[in-house]
Amino acid sequence: MKHLIKTSFIFLLFVAVSSCSKEDVNEQQSLHGVWDNVQITDNQTDIIRLVFGEDNTGLLINRVELAIGGVTSVTESFSWINTDGVVEIDNNKTYIMNAQGQLVSSASSELILDKVSDDYLKYY
Repeated sequence: MKHLIKTSFIFLLFVAVSSCSKEDVNEQQSLHGVWDNVQITDNQTDIIRLVFGEDNTGLLINRVELAIGGVTSVTESFSWINTDGVVEIDNNKTYIMNAQGQLVSSASSELILDKVSDDYLKYY
């Protein structure tokens, strides 16, 4: 009887530990990719793009497309960490993954980014 209880406990412990590690991996993999926030006005289109790549590296791209034809784009690199759906970027920005799978800025709940692609490799 003791052997059965001990074996059952070890099995349950193994299942619990392996389940947690798979969750962490899936959480990181689901973040990898390209995330956009697009704001359109009469005069311009503002695009904030976050690119999350391997090794916790990423890019922040701010792009402004003027209705009269000009384009301005600024890119900066960053490192990031994802802890239970809270994404911290090294330039002191934090985003929270909501129930719909969007990233919401903790600084402004109006800044919501949607994942537009899993393919981040063209940015590296």
